[in-house]
Amino acid sequence: NDLLGANQRIHKAINASCLVCDITATEFNSEKRLRHYIDARRMVYFYCRNVIGMNWTDLGKYFNKNHATALHHCKQHKQLIDFDKFYQHKYNEFLALLAGDVTHSDIEHLIDLIKEKKRDELKSKSFTSSN
Repeated sequence: NDLLGANQRIHKAINASCLVCDITATEFNSEKRLRHYIDARRMVYFYCRNVIGMNWTDLGKYFNKNHATALHHCKQHKQLIDFDKFYQHKYNEFLALLAGDVTHSDIEHLIDLIKEKKRDELKSKSFTSSN
């Protein structure tokens, strides 16, 4: 049961990092090394190690990486939190998503509603300006 709870927390963390870094779960799991992909993974590794309490070996196995990769990212996370305001802001958003009871589908639904409202506003502006 504890393993199931940890698994759910890891999936929630992955979803939160994907939202914050504006990537998909497929991109999260890819081998791509673009900064925002790495940041998303780094946040999750740090969360799994320091909040969930996973050991290095299990962390590596879970994400199909060498345990040293997870260790490296956790060290990098600590440095970035201290010196990189952009990363710090993303990590704070990540933590806020995890603290709230907001799910990935809730956020996607809200984004869709906002886009729809923006489209309606643009239509009404273009309609009034053409008259």
